[in-house]
Amino acid sequence: MASRRTEVGNLKSQILQDFLAKTQNPDGGWGYSPGKRSALEPTAYALMGLRHAAGAEQILAMATQFISSNQSIDGGWPVSVTDPGAASWATPLVGVALLSGAGESAQAQAALQSVFSAFNRMPKSWVNRIGGWLGYRSSNVNTDLGGWSWNPGTAIWVEPTCYAILFLKKATLDRQDQSVSRIISEAESMVYDRMCKSGGWNYGNAEVLGEELRPYPLTTTLALIALQDRSLRSENQKSLAYLKQAVSSEKSLLSLCFAGLCLDVYVQGWQNVWNQLDEFYRKISFLEDIKTTALMLITLDAREGNNPFRLKAERR
Repeated sequence: MASRRTEVGNLKSQILQDFLAKTQNPDGGWGYSPGKRSALEPTAYALMGLRHAAGAEQILAMATQFISSNQSIDGGWPVSVTDPGAASWATPLVGVALLSGAGESAQAQAALQSVFSAFNRMPKSWVNRIGGWLGYRSSNVNTDLGGWSWNPGTAIWVEPTCYAILFLKKATLDRQDQSVSRIISEAESMVYDRMCKSGGWNYGNAEVLGEELRPYPLTTTLALIALQDRSLRSENQKSLAYLKQAVSSEKSLLSLCFAGLCLDVYVQGWQNVWNQLDEFYRKISFLEDIKTTALMLITLDAREGNNPFRLKAERR
């Protein structure tokens, strides 16, 4: 497969592209590691990673067909091909991948209704309901604000909510949809409500049983990416400052990739992050994890001005 041969230090796009090309399964998807059953998450990342690779047309067509064939009647996607139903976090991620490569695809637009329908509010026990009626607040967060959960009927979380916000924004970028705008606004309020006092986000609440929880770089990057069109808000700036400080000691390749992509979205310098990624790559020589390899390739592409996590993928 041909390549633009983007190279930064030890990282070479040709090596990463060739790895993804040879590990694509016959059904068009990718597993989490070579030879494993295809799943929607690694396939979505591989699709985003290869979307600008020269000579990858057949690979991308097979991947898109795999995604299309596994879309449910309601427009959603499961985590794995063996799962019975759509996952409210996998669906927006796949949708973002489709929109980043082909613009407004029919599959992505069908997914919009699935993501919209999965929006929910925190389930409440009868004790919490009575407390709410009486005006008592039993939590440090506003449980009346809705978002998305990992599994249907369970608590809402920051990460799946951020996937959904980003997808809905990209899917309706060039048109007004008041019903979608309303749930985006409420979901954004939920994310801001969960922000840690020091800036950034934990996976769920910012405080539990009176104990303040610390933020994590990965969750913070996802929240900042989802809220990128609110970049001037003080919460965004505070969280961005936290991320810049925290990422210097980050040891997770996944978090570092997202940190670079997030800083690129906010038009911030991320050479230090790239140096860390390059050093990790030099030490381990090669990555056998398909999701992380694809994210490495996506970060290389972002350096060339193409970031699929921007609301408009091409850098302005």
